[in-house]
Amino acid sequence: MALHVTQCNRSTDQPINRPTIQKVTEPTALGSVRPTADFGRSGSNGSWLAHNILTSEIFAAPGEEGRKTVEMATKKVEDAEAPQDLVDKTIKFLAKREGIDKTLKLIRYSSRLIAAVSPADSETRKRFDALQSSVGTSRKAFRLGKFLQDVNKLRKSNATGEIYLLEALAYGGEGIYYFIEQFVWLMKTGALSKTHEKELAKLSAWAEFLGYLANITMLSMKLKDICQKHKALHTKMEKHLPEAQGPRNKDGEEEGYLEMEMEISLRKLTADRALQIALVVQDVADAAMAINDIRGGVDPLLNHPITLALAGLISGSISAHKNWNA
Repeated sequence: MALHVTQCNRSTDQPINRPTIQKVTEPTALGSVRPTADFGRSGSNGSWLAHNILTSEIFAAPGEEGRKTVEMATKKVEDAEAPQDLVDKTIKFLAKREGIDKTLKLIRYSSRLIAAVSPADSETRKRFDALQSSVGTSRKAFRLGKFLQDVNKLRKSNATGEIYLLEALAYGGEGIYYFIEQFVWLMKTGALSKTHEKELAKLSAWAEFLGYLANITMLSMKLKDICQKHKALHTKMEKHLPEAQGPRNKDGEEEGYLEMEMEISLRKLTADRALQIALVVQDVADAAMAINDIRGGVDPLLNHPITLALAGLISGSISAHKNWNA
């Protein structure tokens, strides 16, 4: 067989979960193969699709037939790794609730920032203030029933002990926030009386803040675990680098399969570490805005229009990037 496939676990250093195509070979003589190329080392979403190519599609057959088989399989890998069309990806992004919500969030806080830096009583400030206010109300409408996602996550959680308590607080806080926001939206549209709007808004801000606090704690724990695994694997690679080299083939070339597996695992851990750091920053930014709502805007720094706009843009950009690449 002329295709070697390995898999790398997302949570450990051992190869399990993410498959990668490592060597594509071409026939040289009956029953013998020679390595010609490496694939799937970039860690992109395209390479994940390439991993679905069946190994049975490449045979170490002699002559022109075997060469054509290898060329066809190689073309499938290249097609799978090709960048996704921008229009198709945008349509897919906007078809999701999260895609629409994060797009509106970026529009809202961009408008808020423009209004904040515009001269007072200027036409530009008035227009962008009206835009951000309208988009803010629209976002609440798109969140209708979103609290059920948190209920479902908590219902299907397999966590125990302190992790379950943190998940209960994180999902529970966010779920309560989204549930209350439905009534706040109805009040802003005039469908319900605004008698208790301030009280409900403050209650939802508290639920949101507690949810962020629990989520930041869980993200920090996961980040610590990832950093420890990253350090251990990096040390292992440096210590056992000669042992990680694979056996030499008949032409004297090193296969290096074990080394490649460790390298892919290290890249995955590096990417996971960067993602966790970004998610912590996102939740800290959102938590800061929640604290401002709880305190009623009395803090001049937290309540400054530019501070709130930048916090919203940071959070929205990270979340949009995560959902864009999902």
